[in-house]
Amino acid sequence: MSRVLVGKVSLVAAVLLASMTGCAKEDRAPATRATQAVTSVTPANAAPAVALNWKVLATFGEDMDGASITAPGVFTVTGPLATPVEGTVTYDAPSRTAIFSPTGYFSGSTTYRVMISTGARTLAGVSQATPFVWTFSTALTLDTTAPLVSLTAPAGGDTAVAINRTIVAAFNEAMDPLTVTSANLSVTGPSGAVAGVVTYAASSAAATFTPAAALASSASYTVTVRGVAGVSDLAGNLMAADFTWSFTTAAAPDTTPPRVTSSTPAHLATGVALDQEINAAFTEAMDPLTITTANLTVLDGAAPVMGTVSYDALNNIAVFSPLSPLKASTTYTALMTTGATDLAGNALAPTCAPGGRGRRPGCSCARGPRAGGYRTGTGTC
Repeated sequence: MSRVLVGKVSLVAAVLLASMTGCAKEDRAPATRATQAVTSVTPANAAPAVALNWKVLATFGEDMDGASITAPGVFTVTGPLATPVEGTVTYDAPSRTAIFSPTGYFSGSTTYRVMISTGARTLAGVSQATPFVWTFSTALTLDTTAPLVSLTAPAGGDTAVAINRTIVAAFNEAMDPLTVTSANLSVTGPSGAVAGVVTYAASSAAATFTPAAALASSASYTVTVRGVAGVSDLAGNLMAADFTWSFTTAAAPDTTPPRVTSSTPAHLATGVALDQEINAAFTEAMDPLTITTANLTVLDGAAPVMGTVSYDALNNIAVFSPLSPLKASTTYTALMTTGATDLAGNALAPTCAPGGRGRRPGCSCARGPRAGGYRTGTGTC
């Protein structure tokens, strides 16, 4: 990989500066900032060897007006010579995901262009400022392989699981959000079926189950992901069989906030490659539904960088992937807000970036190096 000087990449290692308290006035970032509507896409931007029978997904960072998403010309896929691909668009409100289902198969060894136009609107009526465009290239074959559950949180056999946490089942490939429902993922405990909400997190190819109330203390629970006639991948392949696991709860809820342990590139790194992805690693498993472009943003000055966000559930890492190469000799700032939460709903702990000295015990957020025009420092505020 060739490396070209980008300049200082200023990574605010834990939270949006505006969320900090007890810091000097000059350390605070503006209370608002621009964000894009689309937060993740499947296939990923510039993905190669995509199966000919896949659907295309675009997931949004907030609730959208479904009628605006499915309106003609808003979610389009085109092939060579801008030839439109015939298909239908569906909006899955629980996962905030738009689904493009081609009428037939994609052509082999072909590059496709996907666009979400400015016609896409939030429920508040706010449109995207600019179209969101990405591409992918196809393989020569169909996807006929059954999906698998690759990770669960909590894991099977875990004990002392917090009674207020969300349950997650991650898959080894992207799934059809319309099949990730309460009919296909269930939780049972000492009092029978547990009431809750099932949602698909496209950024991590995971199903989440959020209980309607705290689980019982010191009790055993069993989770079942329905295979046959249940969840399916983007090619319509079903799991070969049901997947079941069990865990035991603790006596109390989890009230410990998560923290960012490291970032890539490091704070104030120089000589960063133009194709670098921006990563933030956490101390614990995070709620994948909160790892979005609304909560992980990269700025070029005051302008947001267009990109997508994914979450590596195995390693607890959030990844921001710019749609276009970074600019040479340019300083970028990465911001992770307290909108990101762990599986118990605890917000990310505010942390200042390295450098500087404190203004009060436990808080040192002043006189530090500049990040995005705002002074940052060291310590938790």
